[in-house]
Amino acid sequence: MLDLPKPDSHGWFEPIIGRSPTSWPWALPHIYAVNVAIDPKIEFVGASATPDGSLSLRQGFNSDRSRVEVIGYWQNEFRVVHVEHTSNRKQAEESAMHDFSCLPVRYLMHDGRVVQENGEVPTTGNWPAELKIQRYQDLGVLCAFIFEQAKQVGLVNEAEAFRCSIRLASPVTEQVMVYEAALVQALNSFSHKLPSHITAVIRGALETIQSWYPQSHRLAK
Repeated sequence: MLDLPKPDSHGWFEPIIGRSPTSWPWALPHIYAVNVAIDPKIEFVGASATPDGSLSLRQGFNSDRSRVEVIGYWQNEFRVVHVEHTSNRKQAEESAMHDFSCLPVRYLMHDGRVVQENGEVPTTGNWPAELKIQRYQDLGVLCAFIFEQAKQVGLVNEAEAFRCSIRLASPVTEQVMVYEAALVQALNSFSHKLPSHITAVIRGALETIQSWYPQSHRLAK
């Protein structure tokens, strides 16, 4: 187990290790930990109009408000890559458990302490030797990897155009189609300038998408 910095007195990691820099990939191949902690706050709970027509705002202290911190480990550094706030602890724990169950997360933490571990998730802090497409989020990781590799070989303009073609979409099927279109663009536009194994990974990912949605209209033939 890596020597993760200790959380602060609230059980938060963000004030200690900070947020991830823009130089990090936008999607990591693995997540070091998801941490849940109480994050109380004074909140607006309602509003009412006074007899003179002015607006009166009501405040309340939410002692159960919580945070979910997603902690990444990349090239020997720990950083918080995402923070989500929920109105209560139960919602935060459910969100963290969902991430731990569905994503490649090594540790589930409560207040900075490990409560569950997935030993199958590596903590190398680098790209894996083999990128496997097992869930739709892996397509986002692959796209981030292609972007980084394209920049490394000097394809800066192509890499930026590739990144600009990717957007958040809903539902999941639409997000997969966004990734598919970007991968087709990479395959047709600049993959021949990348190492051959990366082109093979792109082709394999497109075949996987087709197997997921065999009845859909395919962008890649």
